[in-house]
Amino acid sequence: MRRIFLSLVTLVVLAPIAQAQVDTSATDSVLRAYAMGNRTATANANNQASRDLLQRQAELLKAQALQVRTYTQQEIQDAATLLLQRHPDSGEFLKSIDGKTPLLMPMKDLSAYDSMLALYTLSKKKLVEAERERENAEEASKAVQQLQKNHPDFAQCAPTIVKLLPVFPQRTGESLLVYLERIYRMAKEE
Repeated sequence: MRRIFLSLVTLVVLAPIAQAQVDTSATDSVLRAYAMGNRTATANANNQASRDLLQRQAELLKAQALQVRTYTQQEIQDAATLLLQRHPDSGEFLKSIDGKTPLLMPMKDLSAYDSMLALYTLSKKKLVEAERERENAEEASKAVQQLQKNHPDFAQCAPTIVKLLPVFPQRTGESLLVYLERIYRMAKEE
């Protein structure tokens, strides 16, 4: 019981939000329950105090969320200039976000430059992934075409090959054509 009381008192003292706004009736009931030695009353009082604390914290967080800070136009211009200096290829990205202020809302106390750099990096990553997917699709198309040339009965084995692909992954360093040839031979054996 003493541990519960001490943890509650510590929570009330250490939580700055609770320190100013906790309902004193819940704290008083904890003290009365402790003095009387009634565990059920203490637990109920602890629960009530926790609910009151959570409610006050939620109200404070909502109030803080309404006070959203935005970057000034000067901060955005300085960030764009710095980004362009450090990443000369960012010009196209800067043109794409020109006038889109919701993208430039402060994120986790980042400076305008850091926020813009994060968005730029994300856009570069998406471009690289799209290019990689396109290259992989071209490679796969060429490998399948070559496999069809090498093996005229490829179309008959295709359903079995499709079933075997997830079961037998491509080995490290193995080209796609060699991988498909290996899967084709397995499908042919079945």
